[in-house]
Amino acid sequence: MAWKVNKSTIDTEARIQQVINAIKSTNLSISKAARDFQVPQPTLHHQVHGQQSRQEAHAKEQNLTVSEEGELI
Repeated sequence: MAWKVNKSTIDTEARIQQVINAIKSTNLSISKAARDFQVPQPTLHHQVHGQQSRQEAHAKEQNLTVSEEGELI
């Protein structure tokens, strides 16, 4: 069975990374940033405080690296 890539999950993770960078470079609160950028506040909170993203946490379980996957697409 082939796995389908959920584009909305990838977009959300990319937005979360952008928000984390914005929080670190400004004095923006996590809750306000979550509302402004429309990302889940608990997820943002956990990642700001060091928890790995889903993609990072499961990277070792994947057969292809992100760059290999990109080449196939």
